[in-house]
Amino acid sequence: MSELHCDVIRDLLPVYADDLASDATKAVVEGHLKTCQSCRDALEAMKAPEPNRVEAEKKELDFLQTTRKRGVRSRLIVGLAILLLAAAAFCLRTFVIGSKSQTELVFSDANVEDTALTLRCAPMGSADAIGKMTFSEEDGVVSVTTRTVLASRLYPGAMEETYNAAAPIRQVIVNDRVVWDEGADISPFAAGLYATRHPYVGSASDNGKTASQLFFGAIQHSLDTETRPYTWHIELLHTEQERAAGMEDFTEAQAAQFAGKLKPAAYALLALVENLDQVSFDYLQDGGPASLIVTAEDASEFFGRDIKDCYESPKLFASLLQKAGLNSSVNLDVNGLELRDRTVTVLNASDAELLGMSLSFQDVNGAVRSSVAGQNADNSALKYGDSLSFNVPGWTMEGETLRLSVTTMGGDTYLIDQPISLAADQQLTLKGSPDAGFTLE
Repeated sequence: MSELHCDVIRDLLPVYADDLASDATKAVVEGHLKTCQSCRDALEAMKAPEPNRVEAEKKELDFLQTTRKRGVRSRLIVGLAILLLAAAAFCLRTFVIGSKSQTELVFSDANVEDTALTLRCAPMGSADAIGKMTFSEEDGVVSVTTRTVLASRLYPGAMEETYNAAAPIRQVIVNDRVVWDEGADISPFAAGLYATRHPYVGSASDNGKTASQLFFGAIQHSLDTETRPYTWHIELLHTEQERAAGMEDFTEAQAAQFAGKLKPAAYALLALVENLDQVSFDYLQDGGPASLIVTAEDASEFFGRDIKDCYESPKLFASLLQKAGLNSSVNLDVNGLELRDRTVTVLNASDAELLGMSLSFQDVNGAVRSSVAGQNADNSALKYGDSLSFNVPGWTMEGETLRLSVTTMGGDTYLIDQPISLAADQQLTLKGSPDAGFTLE
């Protein structure tokens, strides 16, 4: 039998190595192995023990665990990065970018000299701050929008900016409200009320906006607009439940006294609604219906010029309110003629940080009837834009006046020798400085 080639022998080696070959095949393979070192090496390799299967599996498990740990670590790092980015975006928006300011919550003080404007704005009575002012101008009107951020060291509260206009400034508008017009400051109350003016008394939605600014609480009202004179009826009638609870109708004397409170509100309505001819306050007097009617002619006679001139002039409208003694919302509570506490709110728009304020109330003869003081509960400073509210006990509508004194953080006290008539709930603005003196508006 001729010698077999190595390739054939190696095909037989697996059977030979596992002792599965026939005797004849064994004899052939063993004969070849005696003379072929290469095939003997191949056979030895086949008979060598297999690698430790457990160790291999352990290495594979270690690899998988290491891969999983790396994956978890990567996900944690990515998650942490996302959280950090979200926190950074939140801080950026909260402390730097902020949001558009709520118009009614920003107090503004404008100082205008020809084309130069210095504007100071502050959030009223909050932990927020003004973070940005944006200026634009057209035909002498400078419009400003502000953004509010959370107070921080970067933006502590009030912000002051200067702006140089291309033409002489005749009006300054902040967040859609006129704060300065033709040389006159417009109070927050006057600015908010003037912003509700509208041409037609037949617009119920516009009437509601004006009423919500002018009157304290909800009111019942109706309109006569089919024929002139166009009339806005404001109803002060008791409900059956109120009458059953013992609420009496007005006497003639009470109605006359209440008229002093209602007429200024009517003047404002006639100035704010361009085609409104008259305002009628409807109530009960001595068991029967009665009305206090105030016409546009009445309002013009009081103001000394056409009341409708106020419609296009914030300055004239503010002067109307000042002349009428109307500097806050009117409470139409039919029990308002009774002795009750009134509220005086003083807003700090001065250059001083204050420790506190004190009010003294004097009767018609100048005698001090009572006094009240106030400060922040934590003794922190009353900054620009902060305010305090005081109750006036037992207000009688008998020519009473108030005087204000303020104490600075340094402990110095200043009396503002400026008596203010107590006509209704008051909203007053403190301006000035310790050096130049303080004033109330």
